[in-house]
This record gives sequence, structure tokens and C-alpha cells, in this order.
Amino acid sequence: NCHFLYPVHISLAFVTTPTVQSALYWLCLRLLHRDYAAVAQLCSRVGSDQPYEPHEEKVLRHIGTVRDEHPDAHAIRLRMTLTILAMQMPWDVCRELVAYVTKLAHVSGRCRLPRTEELEVLQLCQTQRRQCELVGAELKYLKSKDQAELQSNLEILFDPRAQLEASQQSASASAEWVKRITTVLRANRLQASPAQVKALLLRVLKEEHKLTALEICVLDNRQAFLAGPDPTATYTSVPRPQEDNWLGHMDRNAVLCSVIDLQEAVASGGYPQLAARTLSLQEALGKALETCRDQAPLKPREFVLLYSLFTRSVRLKLYGRVTAKQQHSFTRLLLHLNPAHRHHGILASVLHILSNNPAICQEMPKLSRFHTNNDNQWRAKISAIHQQLQHYERWGQLHWASHPHELGSLPSVLHVGPTLLGLRPVSHPMSCNALCPDLIFATAPTGLPPAPSRSFMGTATLCTLRGQYTIGPMCVDSLGCNATALHEFGTRPLCRLLPRFVLSPTAPAIPIREGLPFDLTHHPAMSHPLATKALQRIVAEMETFAGFYNCGQVP
Repeated sequence: NCHFLYPVHISLAFVTTPTVQSALYWLCLRLLHRDYAAVAQLCSRVGSDQPYEPHEEKVLRHIGTVRDEHPDAHAIRLRMTLTILAMQMPWDVCRELVAYVTKLAHVSGRCRLPRTEELEVLQLCQTQRRQCELVGAELKYLKSKDQAELQSNLEILFDPRAQLEASQQSASASAEWVKRITTVLRANRLQASPAQVKALLLRVLKEEHKLTALEICVLDNRQAFLAGPDPTATYTSVPRPQEDNWLGHMDRNAVLCSVIDLQEAVASGGYPQLAARTLSLQEALGKALETCRDQAPLKPREFVLLYSLFTRSVRLKLYGRVTAKQQHSFTRLLLHLNPAHRHHGILASVLHILSNNPAICQEMPKLSRFHTNNDNQWRAKISAIHQQLQHYERWGQLHWASHPHELGSLPSVLHVGPTLLGLRPVSHPMSCNALCPDLIFATAPTGLPPAPSRSFMGTATLCTLRGQYTIGPMCVDSLGCNATALHEFGTRPLCRLLPRFVLSPTAPAIPIREGLPFDLTHHPAMSHPLATKALQRIVAEMETFAGFYNCGQVP
């Protein structure tokens, strides 16, 4: 007698099967106990890519004697068939699959085969049916040719006593016959080993391979049904929508307007009441839900709350302590939840600037109840906000996110002639006070070979507000300087030689246009007489400067 010892896990939740034979025996006990869910989990433990040992095959044959017609039992046998493909199963796979399909509505979810595994079993059934057809054809051919030879070959194969008493010629003829059947099966791309051929011969002789018309119809219909959901139709790909960059949306209305416009925008309908010093989780979620449903433009009350959250005048308390970065991210999301957040109003512009520039939020003026008790204090606080934004804009400390529809306003590259020799870009780009964030080029380090004559990286670039202009040796005459000055331009610091020939009065200048390049007639700020007079003075000064510059007389 054989005994098995199963180690129990320290949690007492499951046992461990140390060998395949112990796993088979445990599976047999669970199957006899009709615990199909546990048997489905054990199927993966009995898998092997090699034929079973004799003692393991004995347990497998014992499992085959359990004639359980429960729907889950059919599913368990099919699972074991896929796990033990190297063994001859002690049950008819085709009839088990027919029973499984006819009882599919009653199979539990833990035991049901996935679509891929069911297709594998159907393919296995087709293979077995094809093997039996070929073996049956060989038996029929040999029976019609020489029935005595067929009887002798079968006795030698299945009767050990006859195999011992057979002559050498009869044994060789029997082995040659099995070899011929193996060759026929392999010619049809079917698995064929001597043990498999012997099992197929025995099955065909007993006529166990014959299926009824109903069983064949069930298998064929199931094969067609499972092959139907395959992606054979053509799909039309929906074009990808244009990138919107909604999170980086910004406008310059807050820095272009006057302080009076900002004061009027905040004071429309009276100055709002300040929010509480803290915003709890429940209040924050309620505010987010209210913001999503609101379709109207930004109101002063909402502006004060979001501005206070950006500047941390109001502290966010979602879960304990919230850092400044987390509060800024939450406020930014809260701002963009409003469907009308892109209305180009002055209040929305201030919030968009703070949203894309978290570094300046802590330095902006804070709104507190002590300093916003009356209208004069409100006007002073708004003036401080406007002045601070103007200061950051003047010194280039505001980050303006580029919008896909605003690409025309970005600097462009204009190439004028071939490249300049001996120049290489510096390893680290230098800041240019946010006027032009492109590379500043410097001379090549000592000991490096000179750049090739047509190298793109050897280009001298002059950065201006309107774009980039490439200067090469062929444009010396157009600049009004000689080759020596151009060589000094490439080998000496840029700041020393820039006034020498780039801004030289003798160089022909590009004519500039008189007047403003934009129209401010319909801007809200033009309703003030002071703004109108200031703009007229700017236009007059630009016309005077353009006249001097176009005549070659730089003032």
C-alpha cells in the first residue's frame, strides 16, 4: 500500500502536494467528494510534459473509473486533458466535450473552460477523429489484402504470449506495419508514436471512435460558434482629435489691462466676502461639484476663493497636512473643472498665470480679513496684485505656455548664407531673460579641431525678439563690415563686438513699419481718455523713430 504525507501551511489554509502522484491522489479524493471547485484548482498541479511513471499512471486510470456525469465533472476531465497531453487519457475526450457543451448552462464559473481552452479541446478532438480515420483506412486496406496477416499483426501487438512465440519474420512484418501507419500519420502532420498507434488501433478495433450524427453536429456547431467572434471584420480608426493643451491654457489680459480694469472686475456687484481660512474635504468636494455644473463665467467670489487657495491664504485640509505643491495641483484642477474657465476675462487670466507659475504664488499679495475691511483696502490690495504681475512680466519671470493655435507668435528661424567656421554651441544653454530661450553660441574649446565648413552646428546666431538670424561669411557686404570684424565676432565675447558692426550706422538696416502692428481700438481699456492719449503718444514716437531709422539716422 502507498501512503502520502501532505504538509499543511502554517496558516492552516491549504496543503502542499510534494509530488505529482500525491497531487493526483488528492485530486481523486476531492473528485470523489464532489468538491469540483477544489479539483479545478488542483488541475494545474498534475501537469507534466513527460509521460507519467507507472505508479502515477495507475492513479490516473483510477480517476478514469469515476463515472460522474455532473456538468462540472466533464469540465474537470477536459481541464486535465489539456494539462496531461503526453498521456493517453482514460476517457473519450470527444464524448466528454459533447457532454460539456450540452450541459454548459449548468457548469459553474470556477470550472468552466475559457474560450481559448475550449478551442484547444475542439482542435484536439478534430485531431483524434482524423487519426482514427487514417488508422481505420489502413486496417480496411490490410483486411482486404490479407486478413491472415492482419490477424497475425494484431496478435503480436496486443498478446504478450503471441509476441514471445512469434517468429522473427512475423515480428519484423508487424513492426514494419506499425511503422507504415506512423509514416502515414506524420505525413498528415499528426502526432504518432508507437504507443499512440497501438492505442488508436485498439480504439478503432473496438469501434469506440464512432460518433453519432448528433455528437458530430454538436462539435461542428460549437467550433463554428467559437470561431465567429474572431476579429475578421475591418475596423475604421477614428481620427485623433487635435491636442488642446487645456492644462497649459493662458492669456495675457491680466498684464495688458490697467489696474482700474482689474479693480472693476473684482468689484462688479460689490466686493466679495473672503472665504474661511481652511477648506475641509467635504467643502472641497462640494465646491468641485458646483464648479463642474457651472456654465457661467468666473465670478468675483470664485476668483477670491481660487486666488486664496493658490497663494495659500486659505489652507486645504483634505487628509492631514497638505503641502504647497499638492494644494497648487488641487486648485489648478479645480480651476479647469469649470467649463467656462477659458473665457478670456481679466480674473480668469490672473488665475491662469498663477496656475502655470507655481513659483510666484507664495510671493503674491495675500487676501486677509484684516487688510480687506473696506473698499479702499480692497483697491490697494488689487493694485498690489496688478503691480506684482507687471513686475514679473517686466523681468521675464512669467512662464507662458505655448498653445497649438498660437504657433504664429513664436520666434522663427531665418537662414542667411552659409555657416560660420570655428563656432560650437556651449554645453549648457544660457538664460536670455526669457526673451528668446534658444542656444547662445560660443567659441570652440582649446585643443578641439575646427568645425567642418558646412556644419549646421557651426552657425553664429543673433537672437532678437522677432526671431533668429543666421550670419555667414557670404553676407559680409550686406552687414557693412569686413572679414576681420566677422572673425572677431566669432572669437570674442558677443557683448563687446555687437555695437561695432551689427548696430553700425553704415550697415543697411531693415526698414521698419510705422505705427502699431496691432489694433487696440476695441480693447476695453481704450474707453479711458488717459489710455487713448498714451497710445497716441506711443504711435507718434514710433513714427518718429521709424523715420530716423529708415533714413539711416539712428537716434
